[in-house]
Amino acid sequence: MKSYTSIKGQNTKTRDYPDNNFFPSINTAYRFSEKQQVRFAYGASVNRPEFREVSPSVYYDFDLFSDVKGNKDLKTAYIQNIDLRYEYYPQNGEVISLALFYKNFKNPIEWTYLDAGGSYTFTFENANRANNYGVELEIRKNLDFIGLSDFSLNFNGALIKSEVQFDKNSLEKNRPMQGQSPYLVNVGLFYQSPRYQFNVAALYNRIGKRIIGVGRVDSSVGGNINNNIPDSYELPRNAIDLTFSKKIGRMIEIKASITDLLSEKLQYVQYPEFVDADGKIHKRRQVTKSFSPGRNFNVGVTMNF
Repeated sequence: MKSYTSIKGQNTKTRDYPDNNFFPSINTAYRFSEKQQVRFAYGASVNRPEFREVSPSVYYDFDLFSDVKGNKDLKTAYIQNIDLRYEYYPQNGEVISLALFYKNFKNPIEWTYLDAGGSYTFTFENANRANNYGVELEIRKNLDFIGLSDFSLNFNGALIKSEVQFDKNSLEKNRPMQGQSPYLVNVGLFYQSPRYQFNVAALYNRIGKRIIGVGRVDSSVGGNINNNIPDSYELPRNAIDLTFSKKIGRMIEIKASITDLLSEKLQYVQYPEFVDADGKIHKRRQVTKSFSPGRNFNVGVTMNF
């Protein structure tokens, strides 16, 4: 990457980001019967910084309503993944799966803040290490057993515990990973009519409260918690999407969709601590951003010749 070292002049600096990695993996399964099996998987993976994450230039993010600046010193993140999964296949196209997973991160990349003199600029930094583990349930099931032969249900849910770990002498406290929700829920209800060539799908999604930007501890001489930048959280919200499709003959297909039907507000909050005149520590809740992303309606026609 080549970048200018100052606003004026022609001086530039080039930085290379070489990566030569070895990623071992193993995937094995033990089958109890034609319908049941247990899988074990291990694999090493990597999260390399994107160009925008290492570029020192500043750009405006319209979703965050904030400036974003890259970090040229960003390191590649390395992840060790372990997954133990039980799978049951009741019928063709159906599955019930229960999984335990664990991930170990070295140098995970996280969103954090730069103090831009009265305003905050988002940037990227490496944490030292982090762990992530949890349980996941997945269900894909036809609903013909309750008389709804053209309906099917998909469910995916996970409970996740994550922790970024700091040294004992650090002023920072262990906390959840930036961007990692403590739970995820995805539900899909599908209707397919081969006779009328008509399909409808309703999709529901919800994520738990997660850190969207990592705060800063005031480490200056004489600093106190009044000057700390608290973590910024994205609050949970419910999202529902609807899709429709209808074939007309062999050549024409009409498709329509409604994205984010509920259009619930997207809210970012912080919980700053402060010391009053009596030396007591208080915490308050403040909403830093709140907006409705709006609904999207799409209609399209496809012709196959």
